[in-house]
Amino acid sequence: MELYTYLEDHTFEIEQKSTDIRKNIHSTDTGLGLSYQFFIGRYFYIQPGMHLYVRGDKSIDFETVRYSIPNVDLSPVIRLGVRLWSKDK
Repeated sequence: MELYTYLEDHTFEIEQKSTDIRKNIHSTDTGLGLSYQFFIGRYFYIQPGMHLYVRGDKSIDFETVRYSIPNVDLSPVIRLGVRLWSKDK
């Protein structure tokens, strides 16, 4: 079981359906992750987990409408990986 923090840059593309106008919102998110590595053989693993993303207020205007993204997101994640070092026994 792993508990970790992270800092990530995200870009959200927002489309206003009535006008087909698209705009981007940039966000630097901090967060907390919880996951577990299941090994497939000696080196490969699959790592399911959950990420909690936290960000400041972010919004963008489309003429008469303002769109805001949430301050907190909870997202499932799956990572595939390779252990590059040998594990001492």
